[in-house]
This record gives sequence, C-alpha cells and structure tokens, in this order.
Amino acid sequence: MPVFAPAQTLSFRATDEKDCNEVLLDTPGIEKIHFEEEFSVKDEHLVAIVARPALCASLKSLSIGDSDTGYGGKITNDGVVSIANACPNLRILWLDAALKINDATLISCCEACSNLESLRVTGHDRCNGAIDGSTALESVATACTSVARAPFV
Repeated sequence: MPVFAPAQTLSFRATDEKDCNEVLLDTPGIEKIHFEEEFSVKDEHLVAIVARPALCASLKSLSIGDSDTGYGGKITNDGVVSIANACPNLRILWLDAALKINDATLISCCEACSNLESLRVTGHDRCNGAIDGSTALESVATACTSVARAPFV
C-alpha cells in the first residue's frame, strides 16, 4: 500500500465539519484525504472535492467514516460514484460505516478507478447496510482486477 508524506495528506477533524476547510482543498499535490472518526461526512463534503479537478487528478487515497462511531453513514451512492468518476487515480478507497452504499456503487468505483488497490466498505453494529453480500463480492472481484485479495474472516 502506498505511503504518503504528511505534506500530501489532508485530515479533517469534527471541528472542520462546517466548511471542510475548503481552502486546504486547493493546496496543490494533495494525494490523501482522511476524514477523522468524529467527522460526520456528507455528500456535500464529497462535492467540495469533486469541484476541484486538480485535486481529483492528484488524489490517490480517500478514507471516510468510522465503523465504531457510525460516522460515514450519511454518504450516498451518488456521492461515492461522483468521487470515483472524478478521481480516477484513486488507489485506496475506504468507506467505513457506509450503510447506504450498494452493490452497483461498488462496481462503479472499481470500473472508474482502474488503479484501485484497496477497497474497504464497512457498516457498524447498530444497522445493516445496503450491500447484498451474496452478489456483491463476486461482482466486485470481477470488476476490481487490481484490488488485492484478502481472505474474509
């Protein structure tokens, strides 16, 4: 998995939630964005990223949500697909507590991001997600040819 220098990484805390510190999104050369565990990520935050073509071109890693707190559950299929389509160089996409994300969205991410090496989607213990495990895993495995295979536990 790629390692990113601190200068190439943006981390957003819950205190940044109102404006997602959009000035930082315009910093050249950002390769990794991480929304920390208490940040309630919404589609509007993803829209702020998509609105910056230079950022989308350089972005290689995006991590959203936290399965322990449940933050991340507000992102939708539309928001995730827009990120995948706008950021084709993503190599890591982690969507924790992403309860609304469905099979079709996962496949769209794999098709749009051909360099994807790590795709992680989790739920949390209080709610079932929208992924149909019986069909999603096989379809994603077929669509995501570059994702490393890991055994399921």
